[in-house]
Amino acid sequence: FLQTEYTSNTGRGFPVCTQVLAKLSPRNSNDTARSEAVAMILDGYCIVRGTPTWYNYDICVGPGQTMAQEGQRLGDTYFEQCAIWGVDQAGLYLASDTLGRWTANKGKFGDAGVAALIGDMAGYSFWPATATPTSPMGNPNLPVLIIGNLFDTATAYTWSQQMRQAFTAGSLLTWQGVGHTLPSDGNPYNYDPEAIKKCQVHVRDYMQNGTLPLDGFTCHSTEPVPVGL
Repeated sequence: FLQTEYTSNTGRGFPVCTQVLAKLSPRNSNDTARSEAVAMILDGYCIVRGTPTWYNYDICVGPGQTMAQEGQRLGDTYFEQCAIWGVDQAGLYLASDTLGRWTANKGKFGDAGVAALIGDMAGYSFWPATATPTSPMGNPNLPVLIIGNLFDTATAYTWSQQMRQAFTAGSLLTWQGVGHTLPSDGNPYNYDPEAIKKCQVHVRDYMQNGTLPLDGFTCHSTEPVPVGL
């Protein structure tokens, strides 16, 4: 749930996550609000043909397992990602490796984070396919434009920096905003539309004319990061 909301590059997902986490907090004395928050999340991910499996059968089964589109906002199908990762990394981890990763990360990420980690690893470690890993990415002669968000919970900013190192003729453009990928100009839900508009000018100039911005150019935000309660 947090990953889904945090990846919204409009900025709307950040306060939603803060509000839901506040409702789920053990310090919240409002039991009704806590129960409603739990039900909202489970209803999104644990549903088959309109029936909440967590409530009726005490097990979470949903689009991530059935590949069926249930029409709700949460709970995307997940087999596609398992298939891609499974072919890229099949055979990379043994059961002992998975347990080792669990032990190493439990203290850092807690139960929720470790559950997501193990879920991913189970999906691609046991995918029934022979690995066909991709070759290392990079080219010293391609003048590519690489864009990184400072507050991207899906693809870390350090990954953008690493990609820039692999394409030494390119430029890194940094957006000081939140969410996954640079927002499109003109989205009425953008939390900082003027800053995004100015940043997209550099993208269009590259796409239309091949002109790279100054390497390391930062698109400064003019509004605070939306995290509030």
